[in-house]
Amino acid sequence: MGTSGTTRRAKDRVTTRLVLLVALFVSLAASAAAAPTAAAAATSAEDDGGSTSASLAKRALLPRHRLVFQSLTAVQVNPLGVQTELRVDYRFRLFNSTSLLLRDSYIGAGFVGKVNPAFARVGAAITIQPAAVLTLRAQWEWRGYWGAFNNLMSFDSPNAEYDDDTRAELGDANRNYRGGGQQITLQAIARAKVGPIALVNDFSLLYFRMNLAGSDTVFYDAFIDALVPRDGPVLANHAHLLWVTKFGLIAGVRWTLMHAVYPASVFPGGSPTENINTPSHRVGPIVAYTFKSRGRFYQKPTVAAIVNWWVKNRYRAGTKVNQGVPYVVVAFRFDGDLWSH
Repeated sequence: MGTSGTTRRAKDRVTTRLVLLVALFVSLAASAAAAPTAAAAATSAEDDGGSTSASLAKRALLPRHRLVFQSLTAVQVNPLGVQTELRVDYRFRLFNSTSLLLRDSYIGAGFVGKVNPAFARVGAAITIQPAAVLTLRAQWEWRGYWGAFNNLMSFDSPNAEYDDDTRAELGDANRNYRGGGQQITLQAIARAKVGPIALVNDFSLLYFRMNLAGSDTVFYDAFIDALVPRDGPVLANHAHLLWVTKFGLIAGVRWTLMHAVYPASVFPGGSPTENINTPSHRVGPIVAYTFKSRGRFYQKPTVAAIVNWWVKNRYRAGTKVNQGVPYVVVAFRFDGDLWSH
């Protein structure tokens, strides 16, 4: 291993730690600023918790036209990652209703941007929420890689080794490069709630069209934690069983499935075509707390933590990484209203 490669790898690790510390500081500082006050607006827990006709009558009709934004910053470990996301959407209210089921029904379109130390994603989305129990979204994004932190890294077969140590060694050999491509996401979020118990299922079909080096047919994606086809789909599903309180606390269990669908064309001629990478499964607790809103630009500030264990994964369920090491996410999100009429 060359001295220059070792030095670059050490610098990447230092930079990664600094980015993680900054992201964690931002999340913690924002959650502290969102502490409840007497003058705060109604919380999402109050919106969700009311079930009587009196509480429904108190809800005001939402504006017909709205321009809203959502900000999300998340840090994950095993695999390591950090990302900040911003969405800005125009929403057109569908119904003149103040009921919990139809009050926030809308059709909308807008911008989405995501950035992390390895790449950026920008694009547009169309969203339809016919009722509070269902959200449908179609989204297009361009992914652009900086050529840093062992990304973009591609391979000529889904059977290639891509564990953490292998990717670090390949990065030292300058196997990562700048590149880009397109991603289309079709998403459906279904919700149901009986008393304090809620079910939320978030399903996505991801389709990639990437510009990879040479004859490579797959690339590594840290958030999917698998080799993804250059031109092909990935299925992702997050299922949640939650206990929702009236004072902002949410706790429950989350199960995640990731499955890359490899067309025969991504395998070299004569090689096995069995999918040895996915599906992957992880399961574990999730806890979140929503603070009081503070004005139109700082609504529903929420801190969440996820601790899941890999039940099935090519490397993280005991093969290369001890299965007792969890997948951990710490995230902070808040919403806001930019304009309404």
